[in-house]
Amino acid sequence: MKTLTTLSLALLLLTTLSLTVVAQESDDRKTDSVPKGHDLTPKYTKGQKSRYRQTQTTDSTSEVMGQKSKSLSVLTYEFEQECTDIADDGTPSLKAKYTRVVIDDTTDGEKTADYDSAEGDKLADLEDGDKLKALLNGLELSFTITKERKVADLKGFDEYKKRVKEQVSEMHAAMLESMNGDATMRDSMEASLRALPTEPVAVGDEWTNEWSTAMPTMGVFTYKVTYKFESVEEKSGHKCAKLKASGEVEFTSEEDAAFEVSISDVEMNGTMFLDLDSRETVFSEMVMKMTMELDMGIKVKTPSTVTTTLELLDGEEADKEETK
Repeated sequence: MKTLTTLSLALLLLTTLSLTVVAQESDDRKTDSVPKGHDLTPKYTKGQKSRYRQTQTTDSTSEVMGQKSKSLSVLTYEFEQECTDIADDGTPSLKAKYTRVVIDDTTDGEKTADYDSAEGDKLADLEDGDKLKALLNGLELSFTITKERKVADLKGFDEYKKRVKEQVSEMHAAMLESMNGDATMRDSMEASLRALPTEPVAVGDEWTNEWSTAMPTMGVFTYKVTYKFESVEEKSGHKCAKLKASGEVEFTSEEDAAFEVSISDVEMNGTMFLDLDSRETVFSEMVMKMTMELDMGIKVKTPSTVTTTLELLDGEEADKEETK
């Protein structure tokens, strides 16, 4: 039964990662009284390096045949990114590397995972689901960003699948293939781009993005998120545009889905601080509440709150991380 619950939470994690991904449709409404707004479109400079920490906290209660189990999972990734080239048409090439993975899980008050790659903790002490997360440590990826703000030419994911096959199991590696793991990886890498408008905007402006994400063997998640340019504020020493987000999610099951899935009680709200000069995300937080039900012969009901934060590591903070 733990396998079913883990699968449910893993799918929640994947869909949450794509909440702020590149927009496929955009409806920008600009304030007429302010003809010239702020340009918030992505900006790339050859040689520019950024370091980030992403933390995802999943607070959930699983119910199976009337039995409830409460879990709290805190997953932290640190990664660095560099713009390595700018093509003649303006297309940037980037490389990224996961430099640290921290896993802190508790189930029904009992510690079930306590792992920090920076402390030299052993992969063998983790359950298979957590090994999948820990194996990202040290992984290097290269890719380009298209004019449509899509991640293309992704290289490095094959190395991850190789690690999974050798250090977890061939079954888990096959699962990555069947669930289009590389596509999910691209979605998560596009996360800082989806919220951004395509035209200059002023304080008070709103725009709405809609997109869909297919989950093989399950169905399609459709998102509709409205963003508002709330104010210009200083955040962690950066002059930033503060954006607010609120949205809704729908799920359509495939006719030949391997099992039945439904979602309900969805709430989605977020905040992003974007450096007005470099266009780097200085800090963002997205909170999604959702109840997911899976029916695989046995019904699993999982109400969850997933909070995802992304923070820029620079200055003294980055120096402290380097010494750990």
